[in-house]
Amino acid sequence: MRFNPETSSEQVLTIKNLNYKQMKNLIIRSITGLFFVFIIVVSILFSNISFFVLFALIILFGMWEFYSLVQKAEIKPQKFVAIIIGLLLFTANYLFAKKIVDEAVFLIFIPFVFFIFIFEIYKNEKKPFVNIAVSILGIIYIALPFSLFNYFVFHGNYITDVFYNPNILLSLFILMWVHDTGSYLFGVTLGKHRLFERLSPKKSWEGFIGGSLLTLFTGYKLAYFFPQLDTRNWVIFALIVIIAGTFGDLSESQFKRSISIKDSGKILPGHGGILDRFDGILLASPMVFIYLQFIN
Repeated sequence: MRFNPETSSEQVLTIKNLNYKQMKNLIIRSITGLFFVFIIVVSILFSNISFFVLFALIILFGMWEFYSLVQKAEIKPQKFVAIIIGLLLFTANYLFAKKIVDEAVFLIFIPFVFFIFIFEIYKNEKKPFVNIAVSILGIIYIALPFSLFNYFVFHGNYITDVFYNPNILLSLFILMWVHDTGSYLFGVTLGKHRLFERLSPKKSWEGFIGGSLLTLFTGYKLAYFFPQLDTRNWVIFALIVIIAGTFGDLSESQFKRSISIKDSGKILPGHGGILDRFDGILLASPMVFIYLQFIN
């Protein structure tokens, strides 16, 4: 076979372009990731007002992203009504957790859910109950998990003063980030056996095990910084985050594959959309909430 210098030069240029593109994507991804972590941590730690504003915005953009995606599958959810309900759900839980209102505030959601059914009657769509189901699913899948955050940060009861302590919520994010980062690093360096190739071809058992061990160790260490839980409960907390977070990630991958997309959005350069960044949290939050109620 004759050596072709032109072909060789083209291959070298292609490799250089690929390396440049990969390096550029890595830099963008790193800067976005650091900014994302900074905003989350500062907003949680600064005050309960900044906490409220941050997660209200995340619910708004997350639900908008979700309903925009399902429209690709020719489903027509009641986007605006559902987002309003989602924001009201978060606000109601915020006020209730702060003991500003009592449980009667949740009665407001009964007529709002009826509105979804009533409005669908006037839309005259071919699949009305699919539209209704997906509208309600967005509220349960996105707004509800973030609404439960209020019970992670507000503590006390009607006898004692309610106070804001974000340590539990901050720990949830720390454990999720450690698991995601550890799984990625171990997967890239050691990954050979696919964890769930049908839904996520890049995830490996080696990455999952390595990330899980690192997360459990982090949970063990959190007991020294945050005394709200003892060492055993912090380790169990970490285990819940590992399991629920992994299934949350796979569930979102399944959702994206069902509508043939790679990323849920482009709001976070190099990272995708809101759902891409919070997929694990969406399932971990309810499981952690149940566990905290159980041990308390």
